[in-house]
Amino acid sequence: MKAVIVREFGGPEKLVIEEVENTSPKANEVRVKIKAIGLNRAEVAARVGKYPLPKKPPIRLGFEGAGVVDAIGSDVKEFAIGQRVSIIPDGSSHVVQGTYAQYCNIASEWLTPTPESLSDEESAALWMAYLTSWAGLIDYAGAVSGDTVIVTAASSSLGAPTFQILAREKMTSIATTRSSEKVERLRLSGPDYVIDTSSEKLVQRVKEITGQAGANIAYDCIGGPGVKDLVRALSFDGKVLFYGMLDSRPMDLTPMALMGNRISLLSFIIFHSLADPEIRTRGVRYVHEGVADGSFRPLIDRTFPFEKISEAHEYMQSNQQVGKIVITVG
Repeated sequence: MKAVIVREFGGPEKLVIEEVENTSPKANEVRVKIKAIGLNRAEVAARVGKYPLPKKPPIRLGFEGAGVVDAIGSDVKEFAIGQRVSIIPDGSSHVVQGTYAQYCNIASEWLTPTPESLSDEESAALWMAYLTSWAGLIDYAGAVSGDTVIVTAASSSLGAPTFQILAREKMTSIATTRSSEKVERLRLSGPDYVIDTSSEKLVQRVKEITGQAGANIAYDCIGGPGVKDLVRALSFDGKVLFYGMLDSRPMDLTPMALMGNRISLLSFIIFHSLADPEIRTRGVRYVHEGVADGSFRPLIDRTFPFEKISEAHEYMQSNQQVGKIVITVG
């Protein structure tokens, strides 16, 4: 079979498609014939050597994907050959095994049936994003109906899923972007409000939107000096929930900046939650229910064929996307 191998950390050109052995699944595994792959920024970090696992090349990449069951291990009872399935990202073995391939062996506990209403491309764009926002905002940070949530870097692959979850839970979403060129496309992805921070003052606009009360939660994947304004835009007992770090500069916060409104700073990695089987089960059920009732539909920005995996990584790094980037596998 063909698989993407990284033999040396570096740019997108280091993603090389090679012929590798298509191995049989272990007793607890399912071999999935991959039809579509969802791209994630963590895979970019792994490609350049900045992701915790693994430490040294050669490595295989890929957290999530969708396809059909091709072979089943002797202990697997819940899946059948030919069944459409999707891969739930677990954050460790998938970086090593890699869904960037024509086939992938996955432990059955990390598989779920693909929703009948979704294509393989849509299902490959579903699980990382929706599970991250559900686990972070609702299960961990405790967001509830009536809350107002600021979503930074909202044109990312987590933007539209987050807006859909907030709408389903009857919360108000405020999207932010630093690109005036993305504003109109971002509006179409579902937020209640969009703030272009290149031309608008974040704190002032959030206060206007919330009747001076401030937002309850800032869902932030950026970090850096901009966190100071997020804190100022929050209500009493507000929370900043960090799930990424696009800006590695210091946040420049003092305790007094937090104490006035009793602001909490929370950090979150999806894989801590998914490692708990009970949380994972609840999260997967929640996403299935949201798809079934029409609340959730992945927003795909662009698809690339498997042979263009390097170009897909280049596109992700260009920050042009609004939604998910998906690879189709022939």
